[in-house]
Amino acid sequence: MKKITYNLHLIVWVLLLAPHLSNAQEGLLNKLLAPGPLIEGHKDLEHKDCLECHIASEGIPNEKCLVCHKEIQASIDRKNSYHGKQQKKCHECHSDHKGRKYDSLSINEKEFKHIETGYELLGKHAKIKCTTCHNERRSGKLIRKSEVRWFGKEQSCLECHRKDDVHFFTQRYKENECSRCHGQVSWKENLNFDHNKDTNYPLFGKHTQLKCEKCHTTKDKSQAKYQWEGIEQRKCLSCHQDMHKENLSLRFRGGQCDRCHNQNTWSISAFDHSITGYELKGKHQKIECLECHNQKNNKISVKDRKWTGVNKSCISCHKNYHAFPNQASKRYGSLLECEQCHNYESFKFDIDFNHNYDTRFKIDGKHLKNKCFDCHKRAPGEEKRNPKRRIYHWKVLDRKTCETCHKSPHRQSFSKKLLTKKCTSCHVTDGWHVREKADKKIGFSHDSTRFSLTGKHRGVKCEKCHVNKRGKQQFKFPMAEKQFCQNCHSNVHKDQFSRKFLNKSCGECHTTTNFTELKSFNHNKTRFRLTGKHEDIKEECVKCHVKTNKNLATNPPKPAGKFNFGKKISRFCQKCHSNVHSKQFDEKFSSLPCVKCHSTQAFAKRKKFDHKATRFPLRGEHQKLNCSKCHVKTKNILLRKPLKYASRFIFPNLQKKDCQTCHKDPHHGSFGESCSSCHNEKSWQSTRDFHREFTLTGVHFTLQCEECHIDGRRLSGLSKECLICHQKDDVHNAALPMCGDCHRQSYWESPKFNHAMTSFPLRGAHRIQNCNACHKNGAFTGMGFTCASCHNGQRKACHPHPMLRQVLMPVKIVIMSFPFKVHCRQQIDANK
Repeated sequence: MKKITYNLHLIVWVLLLAPHLSNAQEGLLNKLLAPGPLIEGHKDLEHKDCLECHIASEGIPNEKCLVCHKEIQASIDRKNSYHGKQQKKCHECHSDHKGRKYDSLSINEKEFKHIETGYELLGKHAKIKCTTCHNERRSGKLIRKSEVRWFGKEQSCLECHRKDDVHFFTQRYKENECSRCHGQVSWKENLNFDHNKDTNYPLFGKHTQLKCEKCHTTKDKSQAKYQWEGIEQRKCLSCHQDMHKENLSLRFRGGQCDRCHNQNTWSISAFDHSITGYELKGKHQKIECLECHNQKNNKISVKDRKWTGVNKSCISCHKNYHAFPNQASKRYGSLLECEQCHNYESFKFDIDFNHNYDTRFKIDGKHLKNKCFDCHKRAPGEEKRNPKRRIYHWKVLDRKTCETCHKSPHRQSFSKKLLTKKCTSCHVTDGWHVREKADKKIGFSHDSTRFSLTGKHRGVKCEKCHVNKRGKQQFKFPMAEKQFCQNCHSNVHKDQFSRKFLNKSCGECHTTTNFTELKSFNHNKTRFRLTGKHEDIKEECVKCHVKTNKNLATNPPKPAGKFNFGKKISRFCQKCHSNVHSKQFDEKFSSLPCVKCHSTQAFAKRKKFDHKATRFPLRGEHQKLNCSKCHVKTKNILLRKPLKYASRFIFPNLQKKDCQTCHKDPHHGSFGESCSSCHNEKSWQSTRDFHREFTLTGVHFTLQCEECHIDGRRLSGLSKECLICHQKDDVHNAALPMCGDCHRQSYWESPKFNHAMTSFPLRGAHRIQNCNACHKNGAFTGMGFTCASCHNGQRKACHPHPMLRQVLMPVKIVIMSFPFKVHCRQQIDANK
């Protein structure tokens, strides 16, 4: 048993001291400890350096192997590989120390699962021998050069089938694997490839019957053609020649053969003429192509015939009977487009044209007797240049309908505004002198103007109003905003009404039936609404609108009533009622409207007053008081009707003296005139936080003011220092700063001093000692922070064994990691 223990100790020491031994010493130990000879490839490491592969007490990590076998590291980095999927250590599969002839790379071909390499064998691949693909030998290795090299094959199909590649793909298909289209069961059948989905060129018609080599071929058989530059622009011309050359219009050139031809058959059985932009309709469908596409030599073949140059306009084949100019209409576009009125079945009959709906000018009345060319005459100045051209468009027709053909007789009598109107505003087409019809909407009606004739205005002749002082016709009246009343009638209320009502129409109050008969007036339109008792006198306007000394400019003159009550609405009450509070209230309240406090229902019944609007909002006990408690009767201000003394509402010194306006000061002015700086309105005894410079907490909070402020001292001016009152209680002999830095007002004996902030933090037994145990006689400064300053002669010691220290110091090993006993001597304090 002792021998086994000795051997175990010896092995431990060898592993621990190995890094500090020489090569000769290590080789000797390898011979003693190695389990067997190394394989042929590792024989150079034998008897030299075990730590090239091993790590003391940690075994053989993979990192040691991968330092030499770097190609395996690259395989591990590829996760989808045999070594990348393994979670084992290298020596579990590739063991060593089994002799020179041992093959650590041997593989059982029958039991090996090829799917673990990341490449599953399917179809015909599962039936072939391993050496069919793994045909490379270990010729580049030092040992077993004739054996098969299993490692290093790529998973690409081209690794084995590069000679079988007939595609020679380029660009985006170059990176694709063969398995993208082909399968492993049958190479040529069941291809996973769709030319319509997998390429940018879908196949239709006869293109689907072609073999791949028909298009994807070149003169050089070592490559194939898969890219046609400009196929999106050239299209069919990428493979086929253009037989039409320049005989077609530009829109059908450039390879757009599919506009006429299709991929099923090249010949055209029935040509769709609508693709040219001109659809054949009616009789055009029955005529031969050559009747329009005629050339000097009509015997030219179809492919050599020129199919361009034919204009879509009707007049390119038909005569312009109407002599329309080459002019565009906003509604119809070009006037040369015959299909606007005519159709393709019959050119002379079934004309789709109505002058009333299809033009800007409706034909009715005497205009129905006119012929077309009576109005659409020859264009002036065009007799020589274009004798057939006629006028079909008048630019000013919307603005000057009749004046386009007729002269206006009113040029000197109408205003400029009226001259801009159409003649049809007054006249009708049945006759020039006929101004109205049974239907009032046709012809002139005064109701269509801004001044509708009502009441006595209906019997007045036109000349009564539409003639000015000079005897000329007048159709313009400036006072539209006043409904034109003052253009004929004088305003007798100029100095009587406010400016707001002077700018209104007379029709606000008067009617056109009888001028003296007034309308029902809504007083709410004014600045003074009638409410409460004011409603009782609304029928008696003269109660407020009393007659004045001024007379109205009527015939005969009449005394004018009072309707103007100034600009300020706050003074309206005082226009009829006297203000008894002018000297009683502050100017801020005496200038307010009476309705702020009083109501129109009953003057003596006052509204609820919000005292917050004043300079003194009510709080606390003040809210419970009656108004007369503060607003007492005076002896110098009298109210009239009825005569009585007025209450006091003006307090000039309120902001300065505060509470002293009504209450006596028990402090006799020693703390200023504003009581609210300390007291509040909830309770006179409770004060505000005036002690904020020295916050009272703990025991101080329970003291009476007189216990500190004694001997008639004022309640201000005391220092914050505790020694002012507690000098006798100072046990530190005034050696420390403020008492509040350590002590608290709640518990004087329990200080909050943190000894860790000093040069001597308290640990162990020091933490439970009383302060006086070290700080004797009140000495808290100048203390030493070494142990000898207090514990002289009581040193402690703890030393390891001297021999063990000599062995362990060079090796730098922690004492507790060894299976040896550590002997320590320590003097134990009797107090502990």
